[in-house]
Amino acid sequence: MNTKRNIQTNPTHLQSLLKWFSLILMAISIMSLPSVVSADEPEAGKIIFIFGQAWKHATDGGKRDLKRGMVVRVGETIETSSNGQVQIRMNDNGLIAIRPGSQFKIQAFKFSGVEGAGSSDDKSYFQLLKGGFRSITGAVGQRNKQAYRVTTPVATIGIRGTDYTARLCSADCLQADGLYIGVWQGGVSLSNETGVADIDAGQFGFVADANTSPASVNSVPAGLLVASSGQIEASQGQQTTASAAGTDVTELLLLASADTVPEPTSLSDVIVEEIVVVTPTISLPSTGTATYSMASVTGSNTTTGATFVTGTTANLTANFVNPTVDADVNISLSDGANWDGAATGMALNTDGSFSGAMTGSSTTLLDSSTTSGTFSGGLTGLGDGTIPTGATLDVSMQSDFPLDGSQTLDASFTLQ
Repeated sequence: MNTKRNIQTNPTHLQSLLKWFSLILMAISIMSLPSVVSADEPEAGKIIFIFGQAWKHATDGGKRDLKRGMVVRVGETIETSSNGQVQIRMNDNGLIAIRPGSQFKIQAFKFSGVEGAGSSDDKSYFQLLKGGFRSITGAVGQRNKQAYRVTTPVATIGIRGTDYTARLCSADCLQADGLYIGVWQGGVSLSNETGVADIDAGQFGFVADANTSPASVNSVPAGLLVASSGQIEASQGQQTTASAAGTDVTELLLLASADTVPEPTSLSDVIVEEIVVVTPTISLPSTGTATYSMASVTGSNTTTGATFVTGTTANLTANFVNPTVDADVNISLSDGANWDGAATGMALNTDGSFSGAMTGSSTTLLDSSTTSGTFSGGLTGLGDGTIPTGATLDVSMQSDFPLDGSQTLDASFTLQ
């Protein structure tokens, strides 16, 4: 006798089975991969000062919160949020201060530690992907100037024994896009396929794009490299001195000597040379609210590689009475996934910055899961008691289902 059984499929049960099956496959694939971890990469330096939020992207694909004393290795990228600032002491005693909203990669670094001429293999190569930094050259560059370079999308920075500041503007400054350079001691060379420009102490340089020749300029817009009133004027043969009202922490890295500076534990421990430091004061409105709409957005799923598609939205509202900030995002990805997240009541600081924890959800072809992470950003176009004209938002979120990966987003906003 033939017996037939009716099998009914429970959608929830099937979804749970798919999750477990996917996790098993992922575990098998991970076990079969070669062991590649960031700790295998050579040590290049360590974090000696951090302010606000910042992370490092390791060579194993992980993204880790930066902490003081953390080792930085070759191949890693340092990322700062809109209120994050970092100082690194390289193993050759070089100093690097990374400003907010930046991405700075340790491309290659080797220091033999040998006295005198050192090794011909010594090198100090970096890459500025976004934002800006200040650098005091260490032993590698002092011994062999050809062993130091910083590449950017528009030009390569070489040195002639130096202390300098660089700022890369790419639709994230009030000024024209391009690479801006200010030299405080020594000199730098700016080069790309169209030409070379030597910038000496007390001078400034500018490169508009990769197809435009680098050039020496007489001044740069106020506040771009070191905050001051009016234009920062170049003074031939002299170190430029400017009032630093409104300066950020990275601009405090005006140090007399990379060899004699102790590791700072607070702002008061940072040695300042030829600069007047004034605590920044910003007058935000005390009443009303402001709503901001998304003007631009970049980002991707850092695990799957899926990119944003049309439909990604973000909103931000500032309440100047409390003062707090609310924000929400809805991300549509090229693989069909959808992520959303929100944070309410984030404290709005007097400098216009804010940060807080977010919660949300992710929906993929396999599952629906909860997400968690952080929002951080700042109001821009700050005036004297007037409503800020724009805002930025950095988002980092992770799904509770490992295969969904993690998501990053950088958005800019305009006042509605």
